Amino acid sequence: MSKKKISRSKYLPYDVPAPGQPIITVDHVSMMFNMASEQLNSLKEYFIKIMKHQLFFKKFMALEDITFTVNRGDVYGIVGTNGSGKSTMLKIIAGVLEPSEGMVTVRGTIAPLIELGAGFDMELTARENIYLNGALLGYSKKFISDRFEEIVDFAEVRDFLDMPMKNYSSGMVARVAFAVATATIPDILVVDEALSVGDFRFQEKCEKRIQDLVTNHGTTLLFVSHSIDQVERVCEKCLWIERGHLRMKGDVEKVCEYYRHMDEPGWTYDPEKVREERIEQAEQQQDKFFDADNKKAEENSASDVNTHADDAVSADAPVDNSGDTSQAAEKVVEDAK
Repeated sequence: MSKKKISRSKYLPYDVPAPGQPIITVDHVSMMFNMASEQLNSLKEYFIKIMKHQLFFKKFMALEDITFTVNRGDVYGIVGTNGSGKSTMLKIIAGVLEPSEGMVTVRGTIAPLIELGAGFDMELTARENIYLNGALLGYSKKFISDRFEEIVDFAEVRDFLDMPMKNYSSGMVARVAFAVATATIPDILVVDEALSVGDFRFQEKCEKRIQDLVTNHGTTLLFVSHSIDQVERVCEKCLWIERGHLRMKGDVEKVCEYYRHMDEPGWTYDPEKVREERIEQAEQQQDKFFDADNKKAEENSASDVNTHADDAVSADAPVDNSGDTSQAAEKVVEDAK
């Protein structure tokens, strides 16, 4: 008879390792969920099924035998298609879920941004929620009070502080959540799609804050996003989890390129070819911007010419109507000069 694997998580907030040493260890972790084979609409039906031994579940393996190590100071991205287990993995690391099998060890303080609105009471105002969310993250009331202005300024919600958060947009909620989570300097920052709902200005602002935490304070980052470009821009290393299995881990560029070409059997990674393709794509994008700018400039120029033409006509200026409108407008401009 095979011995059942131990399921356990260790969280050691005060045992912070030296830079380059393991801060997160995921050892043969599996996560299983029970899915009911039929819908039960009441507790009565549920208990009747139990008594008759007619309650059946299907096992769903969200994660299966995942093993990896994150060292202090690493900036890890996690990619994968929807439903592959990325968020489940982060929830296990953050302590929200207990793994069915395997062991997770986390050394140091952790600031999780896992689900939009988690840790908030939407009936309360933003002012009240800042204190509430801070308390759930382990901050004292004095700590939040000392940094309250900084949090509000970063979140850019000063004019809406006393408005219930149920009236906030998803982007505003994300701003408040990120501002509170990064009010201190965590040893580990976990971000799961929280920035995807913000506008591009706020995303850039968050990326700068993340870079500051990583570069100047040695914060370890676990970052999940469906934007591969953003993962490559923010992260240095990457995990690819697909359908509950760890498909690949390593350098962010290599992993992301394999992920991009997952539907192309036989595709192999060639760094030089990848860089050439990226340069070509960048040049094409630049040409599009130039074309758009030139088109806009032409439209503005034509608008100015027509305006001058209308002014000249209204002033009884001589206009040659024998040619087309543009030629006539050019002649008016030349006469005006």
